[in-house]
Amino acid sequence: MDAEAGVYEIETNKGLGTLVVFKGQSLILTHDHWRLLDDDLQRVEYRDELGNLLASTSGSEFITGIRYRDGGTIIVKAPAGLASYVSPAPMGIILNDSVGVQVQVIRRSPDSLNPIGVMDAVVEAIE
Repeated sequence: MDAEAGVYEIETNKGLGTLVVFKGQSLILTHDHWRLLDDDLQRVEYRDELGNLLASTSGSEFITGIRYRDGGTIIVKAPAGLASYVSPAPMGIILNDSVGVQVQVIRRSPDSLNPIGVMDAVVEAIE
């Protein structure tokens, strides 16, 4: 924070998530990178891979929307209207016969020109 200039730095959390549908409810499944889940959390923004704002919620709405959290994974209710920008994927059970199937994985890319990357992968094992 630079008090003299009146500039305040806002601490943020960033991460990738997947919009899914489970039992008719739109949810976001992501790694639990949320360390600021307290009364100081004012606003949560949902952006696309280019950084365009798609939706936002209050911090308290985000916190009350948490459906599951174990320190590594978090599942949270998706904000209203997000599915109008992004089609949710059906959340299903991965079967043993999925081994050998090619899938696409979305990940952060070290390329600063394109920070989000899509990579092809093959399911090697299901534990």
